[in-house]
Amino acid sequence: MTAHLTSLPSGDLSAVVAALRSKRLAPPFTPLTIQRLVSGSNVKELAAEMQRFADLGFLPDQLAATLELVLADRTGSQRTATQDNITLVTTGPEASGVTNRDTSVVVRELFANASDSVLVAGYAVYQGQRVFQALADRMRERPQLTVRMFLDIQRSRGDTTIESDLASPTLCRPPQESRMAEG
Repeated sequence: MTAHLTSLPSGDLSAVVAALRSKRLAPPFTPLTIQRLVSGSNVKELAAEMQRFADLGFLPDQLAATLELVLADRTGSQRTATQDNITLVTTGPEASGVTNRDTSVVVRELFANASDSVLVAGYAVYQGQRVFQALADRMRERPQLTVRMFLDIQRSRGDTTIESDLASPTLCRPPQESRMAEG
């Protein structure tokens, strides 16, 4: 009855928990409501499993708590394992045969849960202040968090701003509370 739920990657399971907690996901659970949260192709079966819990009387918060137990168990197990230490997430436009999650949801979730390091690589950032707010907040919470960014910073034709003034680690660092890896 829980094979699809318990086999979800941790990132997808976290997304489902966050959506349940924030009330963005609630019964009735359908493939349509699940597909934006998970990367797998088993959304129909996953929705059916979640709906079975709802039919048993589970409220969204209770289902979220149950799934958090699954995540906690995994975290404890993974501390001794070397697998699943890195999460690679790609987002963007839909492509044939590939289901991507909403970029802003994925990025905020990853930034908010970062524990040791964050590596961001990209060529276009839209609404950067909003996108990186969760990362700035997390850097304040975890001063030991190392952050490295590789971004294409667009400049207008004729812009003569010195490169170091556009993106310097000290400009990106939250005041006196965090550090950003240089390199």
